[in-house]
Amino acid sequence: MIKKPYYDRKQYFTVRDILEDAVKEAPNNDAYLYRIGRSEDIHHVTFYEFNEDTENLGAALTDLGYGSSHIACMSENRYEWIVAYLTVLKSAGVFVPIDKELPTDGKLNVVNDSESSVLFFSIKYASWVHDHRNELPNIKLFICFDEQSVDPSFVTYKSLLEQGSQLSREHYDSLASDEYDMK
Repeated sequence: MIKKPYYDRKQYFTVRDILEDAVKEAPNNDAYLYRIGRSEDIHHVTFYEFNEDTENLGAALTDLGYGSSHIACMSENRYEWIVAYLTVLKSAGVFVPIDKELPTDGKLNVVNDSESSVLFFSIKYASWVHDHRNELPNIKLFICFDEQSVDPSFVTYKSLLEQGSQLSREHYDSLASDEYDMK
């Protein structure tokens, strides 16, 4: 007996393929709905806008030399976190989520042992990052998701999106992980 699929489906090989197909099929449909803090306002992000954010962030990180880097993230759940995550998944980089509940030694060990060179974080963890930055020797780029920051040397997520929107995406778009060369 030959089993037939219940429906035709597309075969995807990368996260990039899935997102590009979503943009092609439904660019103006909501990809994400979220609230900021306790606000009653619901923010809508379409698949097109979400893809643009990942492409702009990826172009900026690639331009700065971090397109294939290990990139850590310490933050509560939020839209910017998922943008950073998908940006790295679409490239040749490695995403390292940091459990916000870990004690300080645990956070430092994860970041340092992961060989991350970039750290994304929210304002909630900005003081921690500022106080422990000397214990994070591999981190070369500190990126705060929020505009306000405790340290002027921190780069903001928004500034990277703006920078990336002015850059060519060709190099970022050419990055892909080699599934046979994974660490």
